[in-house]
Amino acid sequence: MPKTMLMNHIVLLFLFSLSTLFAQEHPYFEGTISYKIEMKGEMVPQLQLNEPPNEMIMHVKDGSYIVNLKGGRYAKTFVFVSDSNRQYSVDFNNRMAYRYYPHNDIAQKKEEKLTASYTGKEVELNGHMVKIYQAKQGDTRFTYFVRDNLKVDVTNYPSETRARANFLVEGLEGKIPVKTIKQQKGLTVITSATRITARPFKEAQFRIPPGFTVKNRDYRW
Repeated sequence: MPKTMLMNHIVLLFLFSLSTLFAQEHPYFEGTISYKIEMKGEMVPQLQLNEPPNEMIMHVKDGSYIVNLKGGRYAKTFVFVSDSNRQYSVDFNNRMAYRYYPHNDIAQKKEEKLTASYTGKEVELNGHMVKIYQAKQGDTRFTYFVRDNLKVDVTNYPSETRARANFLVEGLEGKIPVKTIKQQKGLTVITSATRITARPFKEAQFRIPPGFTVKNRDYRW
């Protein structure tokens, strides 16, 4: 075997050993999941005028997470900080963070609790068997596709958490959806995982960066 090929082979074996060791030491997921967002239905042309995001990237560690919405008119970043039990809207360009914003206001107004139930059905998705859960909130129906081995430890989140991540929906027991279908009259939104990368993070990455100004309300969107 040529020397270059041998070195590449050794490097690949080393990286594989590191990823396997990390997975063994961390039964709960820590890492990054990228999603694509698709919309169908008669409401889509009207919604497209506002250029909504078509990509979501979620970073997860213990009881904190970061969500980046991309591909639309406005990029948005939300950071849930476990210590303060609060999800912030963060504007990195202007070094600002906001405690309240329109998306959070809508979520807070939904009084009916969302609870998912296992349908008893399983399908193969991207080479993995996934279980199908369903939930209903008013006239909106949610379908979640989850894997048993892709989950977070929900005990890291307080019982009255302000977090809005879908893996915290009651009934999912911390399982992270690899696909979510949200159906309502005139609109279906499909969020599908395109890449899942397990990797360790530092706690400091899930904090409001030093020097940022924290304000109460974000009126921009």
